[in-house]
Order: sequence, then C-alpha cells, then structure tokens
Amino acid sequence: MKRVLSLSLVRVGLILMFAGASYVKAAANLALVARPSTSYVSGDCSVAALNDGSDHRNSRDRRAGAYGNWNGTGTQWVQYDWTQAISTDKMELYWWDDRQGVRLPSAARLLYWDGSAFVPVKTQETLAVTGDKYNSLSFEEVTTSRLKLEIDSDGTSSTGILEWRVYDSGKSPAFPPDVSAGEDRTVVLGGKTYLSGNVKTLDGQGGESTPMLWSKASGPGWVTLDDPAASVTTAAFSAVGDYVLQLTAGRDGLTDTDYVTVKVVDTPPKEQLTLIDTKAYQLNSPLWDKRARAIIVNWIPHVINKINDPNLREGGINNFIDAANKLQGKPAGSHRGPVFSNAWIYNTIESICIALMVDPQGDAQIIKAHALMKDTLEDWIPKILAAQESDGYLQTLYTLTDRERWSPKHRSDHEGYVAGYYLEAAVSHYMLTEGKDLRLYNSAKRLADCWEGQIGPPPKQEWFDGHQAMEMALVRFGRFVNKIDGRKKGDKYIQLGKFLLDCRKDGHSYDQSHVPVIRQYEALGHAVRASYNYAAMSDVAM
Repeated sequence: MKRVLSLSLVRVGLILMFAGASYVKAAANLALVARPSTSYVSGDCSVAALNDGSDHRNSRDRRAGAYGNWNGTGTQWVQYDWTQAISTDKMELYWWDDRQGVRLPSAARLLYWDGSAFVPVKTQETLAVTGDKYNSLSFEEVTTSRLKLEIDSDGTSSTGILEWRVYDSGKSPAFPPDVSAGEDRTVVLGGKTYLSGNVKTLDGQGGESTPMLWSKASGPGWVTLDDPAASVTTAAFSAVGDYVLQLTAGRDGLTDTDYVTVKVVDTPPKEQLTLIDTKAYQLNSPLWDKRARAIIVNWIPHVINKINDPNLREGGINNFIDAANKLQGKPAGSHRGPVFSNAWIYNTIESICIALMVDPQGDAQIIKAHALMKDTLEDWIPKILAAQESDGYLQTLYTLTDRERWSPKHRSDHEGYVAGYYLEAAVSHYMLTEGKDLRLYNSAKRLADCWEGQIGPPPKQEWFDGHQAMEMALVRFGRFVNKIDGRKKGDKYIQLGKFLLDCRKDGHSYDQSHVPVIRQYEALGHAVRASYNYAAMSDVAM
C-alpha cells in the first residue's frame, strides 16, 4: 500500500521502530562502519569497495567492485576512519590482481593513529601479498580511530584491493549503522525515482536486520513512497522543485541518517530532437577545412592500407577472407586480433562514406583519396558479405572459433559492439549511395533480423552485451528502416534495442549492468560503455 509521509508521521514511526538493544559482538568486522579514503583511486574503481562486505572467488573477481590505483606506481595508501576509537588486533586483506595493469604488491604495512601521528603496529608477522585468498595479520592490540595501509607496488604495475577487514578485539564500543541514501538525481514530474538505500552494520546483515525509514526532509510538495520501511523503494512527487529525502536506520538510540537530493522538473515538450542524416556537403570553415583534409588525404588512406595487410596480426580484412573460406569449406586461418577487431573495418567504412560525401572542390589530393576509397568499398563489401552466415549472423571471431552466440561466458567478447557498428556503417553507405546500392543495407537487415529472432521476451532469450553499441545502433537502424521501408518495419529493431537495455542487471558497474538502467543515478565504470549506454537510453526515450 502506498503512503504519503509527513515529518510528523516519520517521528512517530522512528520512536516505534528504533526500540531494542544493539551491541558489538566479539570479532565483528569493524571496517563495515568505517569511512574509507585513499591517496589515489582510478576512475573505474572506488574506495567504497574496500569495506562493502563482499566475498570473492579469486583475485580477479571484481564483480562487486574493487579499489585500484591504476596507473599509479610506487607507494599508495588506503585509510579507515571511525567516529569513535576502536580496539583491534587483527585484520584481513584480499588483494586485487587483474593480471594486467593491476598486480600484487611487493610489500604492505599497517599503521595506526596514536593521537599525533601514524605509527606501525607492533607485530611479529609480515602482511602477505598472496593472491586468491585473504591475507591475515595479527598484531598487538591498538585503540585508535584511524588505520592506514601503505602499499608498495612492484615498480611497474599498480595495486588494488577487493576487501579489507578489521576485527574487533572485544573492547570496541557499539556503533550505529552506516547509512547511504544514494546519489542525488533528477526526476520528471509524473514519473518516479528508485530509492536504493544501503545500510551497513557490524553484524554484516545490514538492512536485513536493521529498522529503517524513508521520509521527506524538505521540498515544495508531497512525496509518495511505495514502502517507506524498505531499503529499496520508489518515490513520486506532487510538484516541481528541489526535495531532500532522508533515510534513517538503527535502534536503541544508535541511528544514522543520510540524505538524497531530488530535483523534480516539468515534463519535456512534445517536440523532440530528431537526427539529421548526412548528405553531400561542402566544407568552407577555417576551423575544419585543414583538419578534414588531413583525415581524408592522409589518415583514412593509411588505415585502409593497414587493414588490407594480409598479415595484419591485429586483424583486418584478412579475418573476413578466412571466415568466408571456412563457410565455403575451404582452408581458413585462425582469427587474428582482439575480439572487437571487425569493428575498425566497419568504423572505417562509415568514415569512408562520410568522407566521400565531401565535395573535393577541385582539390587533386582529395580527388585521389576519394578514388582509393571507392575502390576500397568495392573490394571490401563482397568480402564482408561472403563472411555473413546463412542466418544473417556476422562476426568473424564467432565464425572462426565456433563460439557460442549470446552466451554469458562470452559476454565480454564485444558481440553486440561489433554488430552495432555494422548497422551504423550500413546506414552511412545507404546515404552515400542514396539508396542505389543496397548491399550493406540488406545485409544489415539480415543481421538485425538474426538478433531479433533470438533475443527478446520469452520464449526468446534475455541478453546484454558487455560493451554497449548495439542498443543505440538498433534504435538508429530501426528509425532509418521506418524512413526507407515504411509501415513501421523498423519498430522491431527499436524494441530490441530497448529490450537489451532492460536486460542489464545483476552484473557489474564496469559495464553499467549492476542494477537496471532506469535505477542508475551515477555515472560509473568504463567511460565509453557508459556514454553508449546513456546515448541509447536517450534514443529510446525520444
């Protein structure tokens, strides 16, 4: 049942809910209620991962998040601060090692705040730097409000931590829970915002065992909360303006409160932004003329030559030739380059198409480059089409390795990322030829149909790709198909793009799959993936 809360109701509720006793059990993990900080954290990591209470399968398991300081080297530090002094004589640490830029440290040491400076704890042990396990350190009991861990890298790599636990020695005071109300956000009037409170307690149970209550602290109108006593709930607002909501949790006087600001804006106008399709154009700009000319005359021809290299180990047109040979029962080589190597061929095709729309205005070098680009399209397109499987599927990595399609174990293999770029390239080629050459356009429809035939609501399968691109490409392609073919023939592609977005959940913040996209209020993870994710969401909304 939905309820509209006022501050007076909140006060009554808190008095009733926060009765009972709280205490610290011996050997409780005091880190859960500490405030973490660091000398440096990389953009795709967070100090909050240090004490989030998560467990890990191995040192590469960063699904729940990780602290890392890439691309720093040398000595870095992480620190815990408590609101009151704790007593401890033991800690455990799980190192992060991604086998790439973040490796196990060469050494680490624990220091505590003695009231005037950080000094080493007294111990007969050395903190181990072993992967795939918790490394424990016992030391003489200290009473302090701060602990600092200094970490020495191997000199070339960065370092990281998955979890850092600090255990009570039996003399620490009781602590209130650590409450987080979530990120500030904006919501459209008439919509709702998803509140996801996080409560950490010394018993490790968090919100499962701790009474809590959401309420309105300030704002111009009413706030309707679906379930004020749940950590995860929704809120709707009656008027435009700035609101502050609060989440209070705890018992027996040991409570903590955190706040989230919600800006409620009016509904957008019905008239929305529309895409402007590229067509033949001239460049007459002091800013862009020389830059565009350099790309057309120098850069794109350089890329074409690289991609045409039959021995290109990074993967070029050679992968398409091998995939076509395999489909025809001929001898074929192994796939070359990273899993996404097809993408730069498609990106180059799109660039060629846009470059060919530029009026050379008599420039001999641009005319020469244009001739090379036209010859390249005539060379590449048949080779790409020959690598497309009979059901429309197209990605040379999967064809050459017989890899299972749309499999969670291959989620990081850029399956949709590559496919999305192909759809974009096909649209650009159609615009270049003004629909006179339908080879790539029809091929792209076959690829999109292959995806749409397998992915969707039951009985089809759920799926999301580790690297976004297919989502926004499907919306773009669907709109273009509607424009060219009419009769809403592209709607199914737009719906598939939305479905792929809606499938993002129970994953990792690195690829924006940690919670459903409509519940994400903070830009997290890989910047390109995040940008593609938000662009696709905007496309769907429009």
